[in-house]
Amino acid sequence: MKKITVFMSNREQFLGLCYLAFQNLILPDLLRSILTIFGGQQDDAVLNLLYFTVNFLAVAILFRKFWAASWKDFATKAWPCIWKAAAGLLVCKIAVLLLNLLLQLWQPDYFQSTSLGPALRNPNDMHIGQMVQSMPILFSIATVFLVPPVEEAFYRGLIFGGLYRKNKIVAYTVSVLLFSVIHILGYLNMGDPMLLSLCFAQYVIPALCLCLLYGMTGSVFSPILMHMAYNAIGILFVR
Repeated sequence: MKKITVFMSNREQFLGLCYLAFQNLILPDLLRSILTIFGGQQDDAVLNLLYFTVNFLAVAILFRKFWAASWKDFATKAWPCIWKAAAGLLVCKIAVLLLNLLLQLWQPDYFQSTSLGPALRNPNDMHIGQMVQSMPILFSIATVFLVPPVEEAFYRGLIFGGLYRKNKIVAYTVSVLLFSVIHILGYLNMGDPMLLSLCFAQYVIPALCLCLLYGMTGSVFSPILMHMAYNAIGILFVR
């Protein structure tokens, strides 16, 4: 197992935590207000596309030194990072499928059958599917190339990496929980605790696989590559 050698500076960690809070608590409403002022479209696809773009630019600025150092580190071990990312993706997909089979036996009403196995009626996935249908090219590009670097910067580089040197168990636990919670946070008003619990369980596996991959390769670009491929596969089946 490789050791993580590139970490964010204290300044990057502080600014990253501040922006993470801003991103989730203020930015969506702020962008919605800006679109209203300038008479822009108010549909979810446009708002989310703008949200993804702003976050990507913010991360590129806030974590530019971390990215630069991480890229130099990745260049020295690119091939092992790439094939381990591919292996991690395969393991993750199989694990999610097995989990879906088990959850379907427990709560069959929340699942639908597909050619690839049972699929949870996940509100987040359905929402993304609607936006992809609305803006297929732009939203597919954003989901595959903008979202993974941002989420990996926060939940692996910032959260996991920041805690890794202090306590590895805490690093895994906090990163996995936050990543899983953030994907269901916008749907808490649905009033269906069982559905939200099933969705949460689904996100735990990818979050854990991404953390393990980061720890095994020592490079944040490994989970970024896996995350990109994971999202790309999801987009292909949505379309």
